[in-house]
Amino acid sequence: AVVGGAKGSGKSGKLRMIEGLLKRADAVVVGGAMIWAFLAELGYNVGEYPLPWDPAKNEPEADRTAVRTLTSKTHHGRLVIPIKVVVGNAAGERRVVDFGRGEWVPDGFKIRDIDPNGITKALLDLRTTLGGAPSLVLWNGPMGKFEKDDKDPDSGYDAGTKALVDYLELVKLKHGRTVVG
Repeated sequence: AVVGGAKGSGKSGKLRMIEGLLKRADAVVVGGAMIWAFLAELGYNVGEYPLPWDPAKNEPEADRTAVRTLTSKTHHGRLVIPIKVVVGNAAGERRVVDFGRGEWVPDGFKIRDIDPNGITKALLDLRTTLGGAPSLVLWNGPMGKFEKDDKDPDSGYDAGTKALVDYLELVKLKHGRTVVG
């Protein structure tokens, strides 16, 4: 299963959904704005919360509490958190940050996407761990701040999502089914 998007603890409760999926799925890949809470809980310097504050949609402390519960349980490599991300700032500057190399989010930047090369590597590693490509992939939510707004230079982070689409197309053609919702 692949879970992205921004609504971790809010009304849609994707963090609860991840917990349920971990009971049923071979693996769960996390992306989107939720990745901030996972990386923060794992001890990485992730910078500012990536979303505008809206208690109906996001609760940073509630997200971190739910993530603490998820990351404290043993999932034997089945909970996949990409550690290579794309960050951006209000001026439209973009950089790749690789937490695995000891890098951190610079001041004034926020996590905006998963790195397309990083997610491809994570998915290929997962394929090795699972002993082959999955026969069914459930996907919900984009991997980055996907929507493009010509008035906002800090938008249009779609490369991570497109890399995921490319991977899922290969899975679908060669091995199984993909359900996107």
